[in-house]
Amino acid sequence: MIKIEKEEWFFIFLIWLILTFLIFFPFLVGKIMEPKDSIFLGFQNINIIDTPYYYSLIEQAKDGHFLFRYNSTSEPHPYFIFDPFWLSVGILAKIFNLSSIYTFQIVKFFVIPIFLISSYFLISFFFEEKKKRKWALLILTFASGWGWIFLSFLPLIPGMSINGVIDLKKFVDSRGVFQFPIDFWVPEAFSFFSLYNSPHFGFSTSLIF
Repeated sequence: MIKIEKEEWFFIFLIWLILTFLIFFPFLVGKIMEPKDSIFLGFQNINIIDTPYYYSLIEQAKDGHFLFRYNSTSEPHPYFIFDPFWLSVGILAKIFNLSSIYTFQIVKFFVIPIFLISSYFLISFFFEEKKKRKWALLILTFASGWGWIFLSFLPLIPGMSINGVIDLKKFVDSRGVFQFPIDFWVPEAFSFFSLYNSPHFGFSTSLIF
């Protein structure tokens, strides 16, 4: 039987505090700097196409729909998509009369401890020593790839940037496939990226664990 001691729970709590600060600080800054007569949508440069779709699912659930449809097409189609996660999020938004933007962030807040606890239980299945468990949780939570090294040298290569901004068109191959380190554009690739990007990534990973 897996046994987690009080000291370990305190460690998980500290990681949760650090994650919460890192993940929500950019959003809070964006809301504080929100111009008058404008709305900060909380979008990130990564997954910017999908986030409005998640917002639309929340709004559809608030409107009383239990099935969803894809609102970003002019093609007529019925409500046919069943998504229990976003349906639950939308019902939560409706009950507490919250905007989809704030609900999205609040659910992320509650998914983080679920992810950390499920991760630690999985880690504890393989390691009995507390020190190894803690290091494994840190690596699982914060580790990523080496793409930042590649990205750091790109502006120094002639023709790879325009006025200091990396020309992403250079990294689309003849098939139209984006060839770039996944550290910067695949939110499901790493734990921190998943938790930072959307609550359903962290929640689905927790269910797998």
